[in-house]
Amino acid sequence: MRQRIITALLAIPAVLAVILYSPFYVFGFVCALAASITALEYFSFTNTKSLYLLLSLFLAVFMFSFGIELGLAVSVILFYSSIALRMSRTNPISRYIVSTARYSFAFMYIGIGYSAMILIHSVHVWLFLALLFTIWAADSFAYFGGKALGKHPMAATISPKKTWEGFAFGVAGSALVFALWDHYFPTGFPLPLLCGALIGGISVLGDMVESAIKRDAGAKDSGTLLAGHGGIFDRMDSLIFTAPFFYIASQIVL
Repeated sequence: MRQRIITALLAIPAVLAVILYSPFYVFGFVCALAASITALEYFSFTNTKSLYLLLSLFLAVFMFSFGIELGLAVSVILFYSSIALRMSRTNPISRYIVSTARYSFAFMYIGIGYSAMILIHSVHVWLFLALLFTIWAADSFAYFGGKALGKHPMAATISPKKTWEGFAFGVAGSALVFALWDHYFPTGFPLPLLCGALIGGISVLGDMVESAIKRDAGAKDSGTLLAGHGGIFDRMDSLIFTAPFFYIASQIVL
């Protein structure tokens, strides 16, 4: 726990500084770099490698810094070229479907999540912070609430320590934090308590998806880059999953 707290105290100010003060292309570069590291950690689960896909993912995510149209165009070109390239790198070719599915998952799941973060940040930095703090609240409330009162497992085969009591605390905490943020820094979303609760619920699903991936791979953490916290994937799983939903909602509502 001590190492976990020290890492958080060092990392959180750096993250907030990048979000608040860096130019749009620097924020995009950081997101693209994080996406590539996340994909690298994911590849460690499947014992696969692809420098071309890592570079393609980096470039595709980074291009969203300059607009959704350019980002989508570059992503489509690089995604389909990476699928074609797998034909020459898969041996035996009977493994092509499995190999392509693994790489497609990394490109689409991770790429869309980080690209959505860039797009939300481009709408307004305070909107991105609202999402970030709400997810952090959901994670913290769920952890401490589950630890204190958790008795009924949500999905024991995927994540034995997650309980319905912790989930309830997480949703309540996220609803409270988003509503408070909206009160002082209006987001434009109607029914902020409900919006915060939905963000909290979706973020838990993102956490569960990464837990399922790790369970399938027989891994406890995605990496060791963040002492006491695991890897980048471990810290970003909820945000990767929630950001696309939040961006779509912002485009519909705002």
